[in-house]
Amino acid sequence: MLFESEIKEAAKLLKPGRRRLTEALARIRPLAILDAMIKGEKLQASDRELANVTADVHKNKSWGQIFVGAASNSFFVKRDGPNISLRIVKKEGIPIQLVPEGTLIVRRCNPES
Repeated sequence: MLFESEIKEAAKLLKPGRRRLTEALARIRPLAILDAMIKGEKLQASDRELANVTADVHKNKSWGQIFVGAASNSFFVKRDGPNISLRIVKKEGIPIQLVPEGTLIVRRCNPES
């Protein structure tokens, strides 16, 4: 719902004659950062990537088409609390790499970037 509502608001701000690109980018940038993090990419979206997103918003693409990484995750809430299910498939979604059990994986990131 968050992605859908923010994209709708950004689309309103990007309508011709509104000249509110800065406000629209302020709504789109956090979504692009979250999408990139889910895909395992760098954290900050470039101006070119944001321009591509705004172009997709102009084309009335759905948020799932614009932010493929975030759309590939599903969260369902059941009566006893939130549960997260992970479904791994070979031919759709974000590419993953399976490692042998017991393998230690270290990924370093800079939280300030």
